[in-house]
Amino acid sequence: SLPPLTEGQTILLKVVSPAGQPWQDEVSVRVETDGSIWVKVPAARILGTVPVEDVCEALNLNQLALQTEFPVQVVQCVARHIIIPVRSRRSMSGLDPYMDLISSVCTQYQADSFHLFSLDPMAGGAVHTRNLAPRVMLEEEAASASANAALAAYVHYHRVLPVESQEVFG
Repeated sequence: SLPPLTEGQTILLKVVSPAGQPWQDEVSVRVETDGSIWVKVPAARILGTVPVEDVCEALNLNQLALQTEFPVQVVQCVARHIIIPVRSRRSMSGLDPYMDLISSVCTQYQADSFHLFSLDPMAGGAVHTRNLAPRVMLEEEAASASANAALAAYVHYHRVLPVESQEVFG
């Protein structure tokens, strides 16, 4: 069991894949006196590319719905996520995916989830995400810190958004 986390305290957690993947990482969690919670994760790593056909079949999605200028890739940041760029929020919200195929593709590429994102300008330009993780017993996860950290690394690496600052975050 986890020790209680109190204000001003930092705990170190050893995280292991729930799907038996060959990875484990350490994560530190700190609660500030103002109630804010900070999570420090290891640097993300891009591990490889996944064929668009495999992803589209599992998602029951036409390949034209993907942002073809960016690759579909496995990115590890605590867990391993297949990052999938989708053209529109409408395409993401209208999905009728095959969860068993998503699980199979994740197994094949040693990943825990499909993490879809869209920068649809028609939806206000905000980043919209969906995290499908049937392999780890989560059909859909509402918010995943590790998947969004992996997405942030992917977006930065591929310069998906314009870079306005040379500031480095540590």
